[in-house]
Amino acid sequence: MRVLLLPVRVLPALAAWVVATALFAPLIEDPLWLAAAGAGAAIVAPLLVRWRLRRKIPFFLEIFDTLWVAALALGFADDVGRALRRHGDWFLGERTGAVARGLRATIEWAAAGLERFEPDGAFVPVVIPPTGTAPAAVAEWFHPLLGPRRLPPNGSARFGAARPQPRPPECELGHCGVDVGQAVGEPVFAAFDGTVERVERDDNVDPRAGRTVIIAHKDGEVRSRYLHLDSIRDDLRPGMRVSGGELIARLGRTGVLHSAPHLHFALDVGGRFIDPEPYLRVWRLPALALARR
Repeated sequence: MRVLLLPVRVLPALAAWVVATALFAPLIEDPLWLAAAGAGAAIVAPLLVRWRLRRKIPFFLEIFDTLWVAALALGFADDVGRALRRHGDWFLGERTGAVARGLRATIEWAAAGLERFEPDGAFVPVVIPPTGTAPAAVAEWFHPLLGPRRLPPNGSARFGAARPQPRPPECELGHCGVDVGQAVGEPVFAAFDGTVERVERDDNVDPRAGRTVIIAHKDGEVRSRYLHLDSIRDDLRPGMRVSGGELIARLGRTGVLHSAPHLHFALDVGGRFIDPEPYLRVWRLPALALARR
């Protein structure tokens, strides 16, 4: 009987620990301190409350953890869902085994159920009116890589992960974008119609960013940034107009010290960085034909 009750007794504390550490993650960088803070919320806090009640209540810890996690999920669903999506699997690191995949899938399922994505008004598609014989068209936003749809694979690749100073306040522990892709030479595409603002082919100018392209969209209201590029299209220059889904560069690892090749993709609106991942989940994938330009 005790063996059968074990999951019932462990799961609420485990869920509470995951939720607590996800919420603390933007504030606590050290993994040991983060784990301890989660344990305090999931185990020590309910034990202290039971001690203050001066009575031995069966399953008190499990009931207490279930209630406070449920209260968070009901009252602050977006915040909890966002924290779980960005940081809920932090303790798995870059593990990809069957257990890690199962835990990540469970956390992603919970995050998706709680977080409601409301896109910023700056990212609505633009209807281009007809000119002459040309019909009306829609300028859409594009994922910067070809399908299958790529998303940051773990906590260290997501927005808000720990990075060295300087750290803009909106970027939590410092990562102001997401890391996607993994193969050197993968084509990289412009996210939307815009004007090339910066092209940096010398990877020594900013050793942390490597070869870089920055594109301004919607008269500079939005900027998309593409870092760690292997190569940049030969004719790409500041001031040039590009279309959404147009090939601009190739993925690489310039400016990358420890991790595998990837594209660091970032978005800012009005000079303030935002999390690109919810947009990458829904933006149109570029066409293969454009990759051959």
